Amino acid sequence: MEQITSLLSICAAIILGFSGCSSQKNISEIKLNQVGYYPQQEKVAIWEGKFSGSFKVIDATTREWVMENKAGVNVVSPWNDKIRTQLDLSRITYPGEFILVVNNTEVPFRVANQALKPLAQAAFKAFYYQRTGMSIEQPYAGMWSRPAAHNDNRVLVHASAASQSRPEGTIISSPGGWYDAGDYNKYVVNSAYSIGLIQAVCQMIPDYMASLKLDIPENTNKTPDVLDEMYYNLKWLLTMQDSVDGGVYHKLTTPDFEVH
Repeated sequence: MEQITSLLSICAAIILGFSGCSSQKNISEIKLNQVGYYPQQEKVAIWEGKFSGSFKVIDATTREWVMENKAGVNVVSPWNDKIRTQLDLSRITYPGEFILVVNNTEVPFRVANQALKPLAQAAFKAFYYQRTGMSIEQPYAGMWSRPAAHNDNRVLVHASAASQSRPEGTIISSPGGWYDAGDYNKYVVNSAYSIGLIQAVCQMIPDYMASLKLDIPENTNKTPDVLDEMYYNLKWLLTMQDSVDGGVYHKLTTPDFEVH
């Protein structure tokens, strides 16, 4: 469970969709883990509202009955006074694809030995899509491929960051790194913080992190893909340091804060 907690603290909240739900009109009445449960962990779903009847779980492939249980306690939210009902699915302790059936509403869910692995791979692969200064190619990016942009081989030192060794207007090279979010800028604090967190997790669970295959251009070397991706931005961070006085610029930005 310590590994699960560590991984969730780093991964972005990426929801993996399911298909094949036969009743969609009331699906919002049920809340459950859409990524997946581990076989031995507690499994709880939530019914939005008061419910005192029984629910059942069926096999998603065979449609055969797997388990039936009575609804759990009704809990009143202290923030909005809404009533929610707990549904305990913990009797299912083996991997598979299942469907929770409550009051004629069907919602699929998954139990797997590596339930969070697809989430982890998707979260860390997101950094690849943020790369600057190189083409994001179709074999690795699919529909999100794009040409290279913002090579940043010739950037100017701003007046606010000028020093005696690098006065305003000094041209330096600072290629690579990651776009920050929805803009074309690169930030030292934000990306260094991300690297620090992820490298800490790599130290905590090295075997698991090394097992994540991100399908990035460096995936044929002997370095774990997650570390390859961190190294891409780390190389850029080194270009943001003034080699004379040791100071570090905090960001590289377009003149008018362009967004995409």
